[in-house]
Amino acid sequence: MNYQFDIELATEYGVDEAVMLHNLIFWLRKNKTGDKNIIDDRAWTYGSAKSYENLFPFWSGRQIARVLRSLVDQGVILAENHNNHKYDRTKWYALQDETLLQLPFYVSVNGTTHNVQPIPDGNTDSNTDSNTYNQEGFDRCWTIYQKKGNKSQAFKYWKKLTDDQREAVEVAIPAYVSSRPEKKFRKDFQGWINPEYKRWEDEVEAAAQVVPDSMKGFMR
Repeated sequence: MNYQFDIELATEYGVDEAVMLHNLIFWLRKNKTGDKNIIDDRAWTYGSAKSYENLFPFWSGRQIARVLRSLVDQGVILAENHNNHKYDRTKWYALQDETLLQLPFYVSVNGTTHNVQPIPDGNTDSNTDSNTYNQEGFDRCWTIYQKKGNKSQAFKYWKKLTDDQREAVEVAIPAYVSSRPEKKFRKDFQGWINPEYKRWEDEVEAAAQVVPDSMKGFMR
């Protein structure tokens, strides 16, 4: 899994802060576009401490808290509590300046940036690029799903999915994994992404009905 960052943001706020900011921007863009978690005309996203540790395994919980606090202190993001229950201390985050949502790059679920114009390589072609994209996306999802099932068969199904379906799978994994924290109760990954059955669509809906917001593992 590769984590990159915007050089200008890293220069202004710090490298760690830039990596975290890219991830927040991804979710805030999706919420803004989908008119979800909009409070006072501003898009918000939230996540448990465990979700951040899963997304950024190279940071400890204290380091993650420090990075988020740094972004707040530098006036880049807002941190508030918009939960329905007082006992739920899950933090919600929003951008102070939502023009950052217009940055000219796409940010993936795990915070990886994809530049619009990558550095050309004379030894690659479009087929190679496509295979690399398929492999990287699959490896990312396989890791987030916590590597349950037959990896080889899962990758065969992954290659049969459309780009939109792969994106939907990646977005759906956190909610499903959070709703079934014990791996033994999850379907094997190859069955969950089988394009014939599209289980990721059914399971996300079911998970949303039984898992309270305070227990959801990943940002929304």
